[in-house]
Amino acid sequence: MASIKIKLTKQDGKEISYELTPSAKVAFESHFKTGWRKRLLEEQKESDLWWFAHYLQLKKGDTNLDLVKMVTLLMVVSPGLYGAAMLVKPGPMA
Repeated sequence: MASIKIKLTKQDGKEISYELTPSAKVAFESHFKTGWRKRLLEEQKESDLWWFAHYLQLKKGDTNLDLVKMVTLLMVVSPGLYGAAMLVKPGPMA
């Protein structure tokens, strides 16, 4: 079965990977009142990927949610689903 993962890289080089679960997709759709695929493909907002990362961290029980210290965020898509990956490198925080 194809899967989608959100991979975070911290400033210290540590990588954390979370599977995009059905409950995360439902929570996203409930929060934003639209389908997660439609929103990601049509609006292409990097903040949506950060939303998923934050949600998945909370669900895994990670209480250290300092996303400012993340260097990159990568959405890894299994071949056959979309055949691509989305990489986000955060810019300077205002």
